Amino acid sequence: MYTDYVIQEGDTLESIAINQNIPMFQLLALNGLEDAITLVPGNTLKIPNQFYSFIKYKVQKGDTLTSIAKEYETTVEILR
Repeated sequence: MYTDYVIQEGDTLESIAINQNIPMFQLLALNGLEDAITLVPGNTLKIPNQFYSFIKYKVQKGDTLTSIAKEYETTVEILR
């Protein structure tokens, strides 16, 4: 559901979000970041696939956001 992006010299989280056409909050959530910290060239970020599709999911008894996120390889923040 995502690809790895290798951070380049001069990249910012905002520029990556704009270039990848995804909301910055989604980049933060997917990568477990709390804010737009300084990025280190050579490190990687998870980028959602451009052909990201949405599905309907009927919540089952005992489900939690954490269990659903894990099953669908996403984060609780994105589900919210």
